[in-house]
Amino acid sequence: RLYRNTRQPGISAVRSVSSYYIYFVFINTFIHLIKFIMKTTSAFMAVCTALLMFSCSGDDENSQSTPLQLKTTTSSPAKGEIGTKITIIGENFTDQAKVYLKNAKATITSVTATQLQVIAPANEAGECIIEVMVGAQKTENLRFTYVDYTPVVSSISPSSGTENTEITIIGENFSTTPEENIVKIGDAIATVKYATETELKIIAPQNEIGTYAVTVSVGVKTGKNPALFTYEDTRERIYECTQNFITVPSDINTQDLKSVTFLKDGRLAYSTNGGSATEAWAIDLRTMEREKIVPNGTGTVLLKITTNPTNGKLYLAYKGEDKISVWDPNTKQVSDLLTRNGLDNLMDVKFDQYNNMYAVCRNSGTIQKYPSGNYNSSSRLEFVKITGRQIQAIAFDAAGNLIAAATDGSNAGYIYKVDSSGAYTLIAGGGNKVITEDITEDPKTAKLEKAEGLMVDKDGYIWFSDGNSGTRKTKILKPGKNGYQDATIILVCKAENGWKDSGTTSPVDFVQDTDGTIYIADGPNKAIHKVTIGYK
Repeated sequence: RLYRNTRQPGISAVRSVSSYYIYFVFINTFIHLIKFIMKTTSAFMAVCTALLMFSCSGDDENSQSTPLQLKTTTSSPAKGEIGTKITIIGENFTDQAKVYLKNAKATITSVTATQLQVIAPANEAGECIIEVMVGAQKTENLRFTYVDYTPVVSSISPSSGTENTEITIIGENFSTTPEENIVKIGDAIATVKYATETELKIIAPQNEIGTYAVTVSVGVKTGKNPALFTYEDTRERIYECTQNFITVPSDINTQDLKSVTFLKDGRLAYSTNGGSATEAWAIDLRTMEREKIVPNGTGTVLLKITTNPTNGKLYLAYKGEDKISVWDPNTKQVSDLLTRNGLDNLMDVKFDQYNNMYAVCRNSGTIQKYPSGNYNSSSRLEFVKITGRQIQAIAFDAAGNLIAAATDGSNAGYIYKVDSSGAYTLIAGGGNKVITEDITEDPKTAKLEKAEGLMVDKDGYIWFSDGNSGTRKTKILKPGKNGYQDATIILVCKAENGWKDSGTTSPVDFVQDTDGTIYIADGPNKAIHKVTIGYK
């Protein structure tokens, strides 16, 4: 247009310039308006965004600052054993909950907002706190008591009888369902006729004559402290004595015999003591061949020897050094096991049915226990201390009770029963009645002198030596209908049994063969006597 207007000077040119100016103003104004709108919109959006963020942030803070309150109100049952299912009632449980009893974590098997079900973890008996945790919250207001439901036998009545005798067992934790109680006399299973939590009535099953442990099992748990039941022998026992069945050869320089036992291979072993010969020998009773198995020089005063029924090794109690040594039948070698530490005037060593080892320490009046498979000084426990007594010898009965022969300062003799907890009871001795013949009175009225040399035979009779050196006698404590409570004392080696009593015998130890034959070590006479048991 400007080109065209150049051909019209004057007014036309002025009009053209004015038009361009108007266009310029309009465009400039439009551009500023757009900029203003953009700035205004950005500020508005920023304000909205900020308000929205502030609003959302506020919602988050409110939700986190007011968590649901954890509560626990009740739990059941109030007591039980390991593995018991416990139900906990409360509020605001989640799947993140954790439960502890005495710091032991429980397994949770079910979770809802108001209920937890857990399994009681392993713990010792007694009351404990149930601790429930959800996040940072915790409650400790509930309790659970662990109870040991192992059956406990307190007593049986009667304690002797025959097959089909009805026996009442008193104790704890029996099942009220008769067939759930497994009662054994020895290995024979009895019939249970009646059952409550504290009492059972059973019928004695068939068994050989002898004394057996009575045990009660419920489920996988077998009762503590088994009682004894003796199958009575209506026959009369007959003892046939053979004096000097074995004599120590004159070429062995010894003062006396001290102990007898059977080796795993069936040979009879005996220890000698005195002079230059503190040794142990083995003799084959079929051929009478002898073998020196423990030579002189391994120790002094070899007082007792005993065979470990599990490993077949011969254990040697040396009083001179207060040490226990071991003879290995495979290597024919002797090695020291324990020396001095805890062995105070060592008199005897024996093993119980669980292969725990027991060592008799005379001066301290204690019996030390070494757990099975761990016969060392660090594992030693003081099993029992009989106050005011010097323990001479020990043995075990069928129920696992330890029988101990002991003396006091004046050489008066006593025989004790020690149960598995170490509690001891006097069963013979302590009285004033001198035994010159069989007595039916309470054995605790008997006057025993230096009772030592001890063995419990397969019928439950306790053999022991009574009397001072030169006047010793072999005597037996025979259990009665109530076990040791109404036992009697009988003499064995007397004229009517073929014994020629010269008054010089001195029995010091006893052992029974698998066929029931008894062998007696006669110390100063350097002989082993044999007693065969028969019945009529």
